[in-house]
Amino acid sequence: KRLPFRLVYLHPLLKGDDGQKMSKSIGNVIPLEYYLEKFGADVTRMALISYLSSQEDFIFSEETLKQSRGGVQRIREFLARLEKVEDSQQHDAVASMLSSAKSHYDYYLNNDLNTQGAIGVLFSLLKEVYPRLDTKTIGQENANNIMDFLNEVSQALGIIPSEYEEVPQEVLNLVNQRQKLRADKKWE
Repeated sequence: KRLPFRLVYLHPLLKGDDGQKMSKSIGNVIPLEYYLEKFGADVTRMALISYLSSQEDFIFSEETLKQSRGGVQRIREFLARLEKVEDSQQHDAVASMLSSAKSHYDYYLNNDLNTQGAIGVLFSLLKEVYPRLDTKTIGQENANNIMDFLNEVSQALGIIPSEYEEVPQEVLNLVNQRQKLRADKKWE
């Protein structure tokens, strides 16, 4: 039995840093584990899913993952700020922003699984809501509804960080050592 063409998903060609198709025979394949260890699962998923619906070939590189790390960090910071909202008043403008974002998000996912568009909607919502966090014109109910929406996005795409990562003690020790050396003007 053949699947209808509309149910078959095609993805872009995956290329390496050198711009060539990733291939074992060429020898330019870097195991996924390398990226998972270096950047973590959230960042690696964000990088991969951001380009799923692209019609262009996808260059999977450390630079791409660094950009995705910035996106994941923005989401983490946004979630942390939403959790601190204390205003009990519901703001209709924020509710309207969220309603629009949900509608556009659904449209993109239902339109040939356009993950790029869906992620774009997510970051547009962040951009719209951030000024309201700064001016404290967002209510707890608004914040909870946005966090619920982000949880739905996380369930569907797996790109929303579910927990805050604790910095390992070894890294903290290295940071302290570096700061001491800098203070002592020891550059070598």
